[in-house]
Amino acid sequence: MPNSKDVLKTLYKALTDRPLEPGVDDAFYEPYVESLPDGDPILELKTGIEFSESESLHLVSGQRGTGKSTELLRLKKLLEDDEGYEVFYLNMLDYLSESEPVDITDFLLSASAGLAAQAKERYGFDALHEGYWERMQNLLLAEVEFDQMGAKTDAMAFSVDIKARLKRDASFKRKLQQATKGHIVQLTEQINRFVRELVDAVRVKQKNKDLQVVFIVDSFEQIRGTSQNAREVHDSIVRLFGNYGDNLHLPLIHFVITVPPYLITAAPGITRLTQSNPVITLPSVHVCKRSGEADQDALAIMRAIIHRRSEEAKSIFTDTAIDHLAAVSGGDLRHFFSMLRMAILKAGANVVVSLPIGEAIIRQAEETQRRDMLPISDEDVLWLHKVHKSKKAELPSIEQLPLLARLFDSTLIINYRNGEDWYDIHPLVRDYVQERKQSLDERSDTES
Repeated sequence: MPNSKDVLKTLYKALTDRPLEPGVDDAFYEPYVESLPDGDPILELKTGIEFSESESLHLVSGQRGTGKSTELLRLKKLLEDDEGYEVFYLNMLDYLSESEPVDITDFLLSASAGLAAQAKERYGFDALHEGYWERMQNLLLAEVEFDQMGAKTDAMAFSVDIKARLKRDASFKRKLQQATKGHIVQLTEQINRFVRELVDAVRVKQKNKDLQVVFIVDSFEQIRGTSQNAREVHDSIVRLFGNYGDNLHLPLIHFVITVPPYLITAAPGITRLTQSNPVITLPSVHVCKRSGEADQDALAIMRAIIHRRSEEAKSIFTDTAIDHLAAVSGGDLRHFFSMLRMAILKAGANVVVSLPIGEAIIRQAEETQRRDMLPISDEDVLWLHKVHKSKKAELPSIEQLPLLARLFDSTLIINYRNGEDWYDIHPLVRDYVQERKQSLDERSDTES
């Protein structure tokens, strides 16, 4: 029998929050998305790409903790297993700050920079890569007359500099957005020219004139702003897809972009942009039914997810403990893993490790996670109470979109799907919201 602390350490490390990569992490992968009642959304997305011509636009949504990155990597593998596809995958947070507004200029510059870098690394397209950045530098310095870049320099040094400054220099980014407002057509033309050249070069390299190229941009939905600029950031994302959506259609590319859940509410006609390709949404694991009753099938999925991470998981956590933490996580995998890891740490800190982990430690992990989500403002309490009662997102006016977005981002509101989409508040704050709402009602009655 392995040492108890070694057993705990193995599972603790296996529960690290990261995307699972096909072919590397297959033992950890629980294919519950493939068996969703409405069908496998990733296969639906793959079919949408296959049924399109040589270019298309697809949007993927879902809250943090729903496994989007893991599933997009599965999409990449499924397409690559077909000889007719070449897939590039980009984490947009490598190029953009998650706390600053985004416009079409920096989105396209960042996306194309990532695509150029990957193509160079995969195929060694040095001349193509350098030529693209030479044209970008000429455009920004000569036509746009953007003096923040300084004097003309080597094209490759320019590419490194602009990538770093787009992500880390908020002042530079704002000035770039302002300077390029009247030059979006020229910028888009240069990027489209590069994309066509890249696709042609890849097809020649692969000796396949009909090769389809797919570009997946992940993590863009994580751009959310701060408490000071949340409205500005949310407005910029809605404007990006609403006002400049046509510029997101790249020639000869099947473009897949992750978007925040609130975008669907803010722009209900967004499928016009994707030419009727539906927005693919990954819901949280519905650990409870709309009535509030536990969903036993979903709890079994959550147990399977943990048991795949370690052969010893069953000796560390009882099914009762896993079911409890799964239920109070609301199906949010990040919170679920976080509470399990906290319980493992607390158990491992004892001089004598007792397994399976007892109820007292399970409750402590739950309370620690709950404290991270509290307190909640009275304004948010009233909104969350309405959501809990109606099982709808509840957006009284578009002006309140940033508030709704914040509630989604913090998973105080969770999206489920049992045949249809519905919403509820996070189980960890449910009692707090109900008690606080009662107190507010009593105060209102007293004051009146």
